Amino acid sequence: PEIALFAPTLGGAAPSQSRDPAKATRAFHEAVVEAMLRNPDAIRSALTQVPQTNEVGRSRLLRIALSRLQGDVRLCEFGASAGLNLRADHLPADSSLEAGPMPRIIERLGCDLNPIDPTTTEGRARLTSYVWMDDVDRFERLREALRIAAEIPATVIKKDAAEFVEGLELQAGSTLLLWHTSMWVYLSAPNRDCILMQIERLGATASPRSPLWHVAWEPTPDDRNHDELTVQVWDGSARSGTIQALARGTTHGREITLLPAESATGSGPATSH
Repeated sequence: PEIALFAPTLGGAAPSQSRDPAKATRAFHEAVVEAMLRNPDAIRSALTQVPQTNEVGRSRLLRIALSRLQGDVRLCEFGASAGLNLRADHLPADSSLEAGPMPRIIERLGCDLNPIDPTTTEGRARLTSYVWMDDVDRFERLREALRIAAEIPATVIKKDAAEFVEGLELQAGSTLLLWHTSMWVYLSAPNRDCILMQIERLGATASPRSPLWHVAWEPTPDDRNHDELTVQVWDGSARSGTIQALARGTTHGREITLLPAESATGSGPATSH
């Protein structure tokens, strides 16, 4: 409670906004130290967990790709964390970025090495703990995403990304959209190569009735502070497997610039070994 007094995301005021910032900063520091000393077991446990922000601002990028699809979609994500972005079609829209309405998503499936359940109190508390205590906008986006997660079911299984992709199959009458964001760099080179090989295997069996879309929002090699939205479409046509860059922007999706249509790229994860 003493820390919350200084946390804007919890209704408090940052020390810098106090009438006496120096005094408020000292009180804040003392409250943090006291809380850590009072809760050693919680601190020790938390330090063993890898942070998983599951930033829902990135859903704006997934929506850009989804808005270019028609018909039924099976949405799959590896490195999904809590699977919040598997509900992208229900998250806030930006009509200036989208080409049309959202398609119907008939399946929402993800994998993660340590999935978080956003429908539990523990899961919600852990996800919110990764938001900076003065980033109110991001906190509110997450709050809304957690509310939606309680209403829109999605499945996130505990599985390695390569094994997950290997188990996917195309189905006639629907598009399989395989999506990942801000996790490619954390995979080993052999793991990335295995995933790309499995995607190409799936793509080789794609047809107009059962297309495959590989969509990624990952850092660009020439500028690690910005990400690029790439899409690789497999549909059995002469252009099947071609990679296009749709947008660029900051990693959390706050600043997005659409790229010219038919922009080719060689920098996306679909071609990065």
